[in-house]
Amino acid sequence: MKSLNNSFAICGFMGVGKTSLYHILKNEYDAFDLDLMIEKENGSSCSHLIREKGIEYFRELEFQTISVLIKNSPHIVFLGGGTQTYKKADLLITKNYTTIYLEDSLEKILSRLKPHERAQRPLIDQATELYPKRVSIYRKSDIIITCHEDIHVTADQLRKVFNE
Repeated sequence: MKSLNNSFAICGFMGVGKTSLYHILKNEYDAFDLDLMIEKENGSSCSHLIREKGIEYFRELEFQTISVLIKNSPHIVFLGGGTQTYKKADLLITKNYTTIYLEDSLEKILSRLKPHERAQRPLIDQATELYPKRVSIYRKSDIIITCHEDIHVTADQLRKVFNE
């Protein structure tokens, strides 16, 4: 496991590839995927939690999970697409992490999503409305990385940042 000098929070719109990048990098760094942690802790998918308990309940779960994570030694957390829309979570993230925005166009993101992946995203029908609002939050990140068509190239871009 490679050591890190800082903790990093990876953000970006739903479907940009955060979880895929987590799976590529998790064996190299102390890394966590926020959605996967919440699903494991609650025994239910994020989409089910949002449908059954509501988005505010889910955002509070994200905040609570990050509150526990910040106590760890330097690490990487891959955030949910809307985590930073919850002000308490955004303040906690900004204070404790170097933030990295994975930037890609909505058109490219939507074109990559397979039908079963779209079905797992309860807010996908609102993507056109949510995208510009969320991008204005993501753009405040410390570092912006433009996603490459080949996710392994994007992983290499992240490695370069982590190893600086």
